[in-house]
Amino acid sequence: MGFPVREKGEMGALPRSPRAARPAPMRRAPAFLMMLLLAGCLPLPRSSPLPPIRRFRVDYSPTPSLPRLLQADLVIVQPVLPASDLEALAAAGVRAIAYLSIGEAEADDPAPPTLPPACILGTNPHWGSHYVDPRCPEWQTLVISRAQALRHAGYAGLLLDTVDTAVLFPETAPAMAALICRIRTEAGGFLVQNRGFPLLRESAACIDAVLYEDLSARYDFETGQYVYEEQDPRPVLPYRDRLTLLALDYVPRDQPERARRACARARSLGFLGYIAYDVYLHEDGAFCDEVLSSSPCPGLFRIGLGEDPERLLNGYDPEAPPVREALRPDVAVAWLNGYRDPATGRVQGDLSYFRDWAARGRFAEWGARGYELMIITWENYDGQNPAYGPPTFGDYHISEAFVQDVAELSTMLADHPRTVYFVLATEFSTYPACRYDRSCADPLRYSDRYNAVTREYYDQLIPRLREAMAAIRARAPWAQVGIGFGGWLATFDENTPGEKAGRSLIRLFDPLIRESDWVFFQSMIGRQAAENGGLGNPDQIRMNVEFFAPYGKPIGLAHYNPGLPYAERLDVMREDLLRMLDPHWRAEMRARGLRLFAFMRYGPMKYNGYGVLDLAAGFADRFRETGGCVFLPLVAR
Repeated sequence: MGFPVREKGEMGALPRSPRAARPAPMRRAPAFLMMLLLAGCLPLPRSSPLPPIRRFRVDYSPTPSLPRLLQADLVIVQPVLPASDLEALAAAGVRAIAYLSIGEAEADDPAPPTLPPACILGTNPHWGSHYVDPRCPEWQTLVISRAQALRHAGYAGLLLDTVDTAVLFPETAPAMAALICRIRTEAGGFLVQNRGFPLLRESAACIDAVLYEDLSARYDFETGQYVYEEQDPRPVLPYRDRLTLLALDYVPRDQPERARRACARARSLGFLGYIAYDVYLHEDGAFCDEVLSSSPCPGLFRIGLGEDPERLLNGYDPEAPPVREALRPDVAVAWLNGYRDPATGRVQGDLSYFRDWAARGRFAEWGARGYELMIITWENYDGQNPAYGPPTFGDYHISEAFVQDVAELSTMLADHPRTVYFVLATEFSTYPACRYDRSCADPLRYSDRYNAVTREYYDQLIPRLREAMAAIRARAPWAQVGIGFGGWLATFDENTPGEKAGRSLIRLFDPLIRESDWVFFQSMIGRQAAENGGLGNPDQIRMNVEFFAPYGKPIGLAHYNPGLPYAERLDVMREDLLRMLDPHWRAEMRARGLRLFAFMRYGPMKYNGYGVLDLAAGFADRFRETGGCVFLPLVAR
């Protein structure tokens, strides 16, 4: 399948501390903490305003899934995350909270033998761990050093576990509260206290959140059963105006009604809830907002994925499913490519794929599976794709064949039961590049500008695009249609009596934009921002969204790619995704009207080089998240 390969971007160029009645899940970290202390400290994560906490996750598995962590606003983990994951979480505004036991020492913790015997208060009968007296100066020093090591490793905060030691041994409660406040002063960060409710009178001023494990559902270690048993919330409720209240309940995956009941109770009491499917917190769990959602439905924001729906969705590429399952695209992207037949010299579109898909019922099948479609039209204007023969010199999109092709394609899509997006003539401002100099010696001379030479081309293109819109709407009235602008056009402007380029060229299309349903653009810069004068894909995307927002149309990024197809730079993609995971960037783009973000090709993500698949999956979830259901079409004509 053909697709555009012109890069643009430069200016005009291309465990919890249990009550004694039951043990905790995994609480193992001392060896790792010792390595941190011996290896030295990494810089603290950057300080910037973070979004409010709407979701939290607890994952004590040895290798937590980064895409899953990126779905939350706060994650509580064992201190096992690599620096690259901590970087990604910080970039996305996710608070990574490291587990830290402050009232018990694990059986294999090297610390207890070094402590005075009087510091050990007893042994947890379920886990063999040691209850440690928080009044012990040696223990205080060790806890503080571990807390500082975790903070310097890049964690945004700490889960202070086994605080209930001070409930079992009430005489130690003042010292435990004082230790918590020392952690606040000497390590800092976002502090979550797990249980230890009697201490809140003294510790509440030194923490940010309190975790109520087993608020409604717990695991009974005596019987080996998960039970529903509502606990008294009153010890915590007086602090809900000062602290974030978190509820962690344990419900097996096969008991959804119990999970809904626990989540509903947590919400009614003012807690953010999370359901753990196993008592060791090694399996994935569920956010309570998902548990309480009566029926999944589409939101306002879409993720697209290209470039071949059949390879992506029907198993023709065995390496595609991991990408598809990670990103869960809403929109499958296909390309209608214009070319010149070498035998006849006529220009036409390659409909062969579409005809085959229609004959085999693919459109109906994909729609039944919940996928929307996006069709992007392009042409081989300079012969850059040898598979499509000689250059079209821009002739395809100004031809009657173009209108006939989109009309036929729209008829084929009658069996597709979901929204279809048409992105017409993507990067059209490049099509005249070789039109007036067939040697194509200086393609930039005629690209991206309207002047006395190129006027004849645009005078033909604009009415053809209008005809194509009418042909599509006559046969597929539910389709959403728009023009595909080169993303670089919004990054510069030239407006003289003799020539219009960049933003001024876009404004020549104002009447067509007003007649369109959407505005589409692309962004395919293959360099990091520092290599390209400070302009990376996130910057170019922002400039386009800012420019197109006043038109009042939904805005779609029709094809994002970190460079040319099949020559992508994964380091660029990683930088792009880290920047676009920033909650402020996402919030701004969504608020200004960016409704659809499409990855041009799934190929670069197949092997998760530079962690780009994990980051893309996290970005997709974050971009798509919304509070309600929206069914397209989004606009009325």
